[in-house]
Amino acid sequence: MSEEGVLIGLDIGTTSTKCGVFDTNGKLLAFSSASYSISYPSPGWAEQDPNSWWDAVKKVLNECISRVENRKVLGITVSGQAPTLVVVDKKGKPLRPAILWMDNRSVDEVKEIESKVGERVPVTFFPPKILWVKNKEPEVFKRAYKMLGCKGYIYYKFTGEMGIDVSYENLFLDPEKKEWRLDILEKLGIPDELMPKAFKSGELVGHVTKKAANETKIPEGTPVFAGGPYDMDVGEVGLGLIEEGTAGLITGTSAVLLFVTKPNTIDLQGRIVGKPSLTTGKWKVEGIMSTAGGALEWYIKNFADVEQKISRITGLSIYTLLEKEIVSISPGADGLVFLPHLSGERAPYWSNVPRGVFLGLTLRHTKQHMLRAVYEGVAYHFRLFLEIAKEIGIPTPKEIRASGGMANSNAWLQIISDVLGVPIKVPSVLMSELLGDAIIAAVSLKIYPSLKKACDSMITFKKTISPDTSKYQLYNEMFNIYKSIFPKLKSEFEKISELFH
Repeated sequence: MSEEGVLIGLDIGTTSTKCGVFDTNGKLLAFSSASYSISYPSPGWAEQDPNSWWDAVKKVLNECISRVENRKVLGITVSGQAPTLVVVDKKGKPLRPAILWMDNRSVDEVKEIESKVGERVPVTFFPPKILWVKNKEPEVFKRAYKMLGCKGYIYYKFTGEMGIDVSYENLFLDPEKKEWRLDILEKLGIPDELMPKAFKSGELVGHVTKKAANETKIPEGTPVFAGGPYDMDVGEVGLGLIEEGTAGLITGTSAVLLFVTKPNTIDLQGRIVGKPSLTTGKWKVEGIMSTAGGALEWYIKNFADVEQKISRITGLSIYTLLEKEIVSISPGADGLVFLPHLSGERAPYWSNVPRGVFLGLTLRHTKQHMLRAVYEGVAYHFRLFLEIAKEIGIPTPKEIRASGGMANSNAWLQIISDVLGVPIKVPSVLMSELLGDAIIAAVSLKIYPSLKKACDSMITFKKTISPDTSKYQLYNEMFNIYKSIFPKLKSEFEKISELFH
């Protein structure tokens, strides 16, 4: 393969935008990231300024392109957070802050959809958010031209084309035909002209405009491709999860544990989701949790002032400092258990009701115990997904490939491996969404004849972390405690949710 051209992956995440520049063999040539803030104007709400995404995109692209100025940009693929709603006018200007994927405000709208359409959708999904704007902000709704997703907004800024990614979770859209379901829109009083063009993974969205080229250093006319419905869908490509029996853990603010398995494998109880992958075409079953890395960020924000000061003074990573703290605490955190439901929970509850909990606090516990409990609580939730997968006939995988922010932490990966009893395999490029973007572009540009060929050529692995069997029994007992907590506290969580909705 020629090394002259480069492929660019852009991931518009919840707390930052990341950019990776790759050669056609999958080697990372340049990387940059830029962060932004989330606002929480009311309990259960989460919003962001869409302009902060584009500012971040410009920053990371300018930095990355300056490092590979002698290389031709062959194509760029955009992935990112979802389902996030951006309401824009005819000029593409956002009319209100974006309603983020983790936002839980649309409880009444979920009930309205169920009443009028006969289908139950989670409160965090795209349709209830649109209906909330219609019901609660009629002036904004009246001025709206299109309802975009996060990536759709970036597509527009690059190409002038307003779009949205095809997904199975969008009740308003037929994912196979890429057509809007007019009957459902009519029942809910939503004009179909508000819905933009839908793009499948790998589909050409358009080409970089002159204006975007001036702002980003990406040459005018460069093709822009759709990544996929969720950043995690693109991440599965970057981990090479394209054959039955493979499994992956893709982490960020949220996280997904997914299994590539036999077609039509489903959980009849709806706890974890089985569906064809819109990026690989294979059947996958996945459990998604809302706050995985997000739970650690919450801890850092509220309990790690001293470590943050040390990090600023010494230049040591805050995560390196925290790792030293958790390895000083024995497994099980001296009887402390943490429920990481800090923004409701997706699988297996699909509800805004679950809350975070520390169970078992005593006078002997320190904040270091709390920190270890956070790491372990996230791992216990992954174990919950693994147990449900076993129930529906999915064999325990021989290994789990891990990527994302949590894959930077050897201590966290060791805890996960110990709790699950499964080896964790770590790729050379931890940002699987960015590599997945590059792989998708490579296939769309016909650099490789198939996804498998591209994955085989562009993905390498650097290490495997094996479980410590001496810790498995203790973790097994702690996990049994963990999985019993939410059912016992559910009614109390519901009361809290009603009081502080």
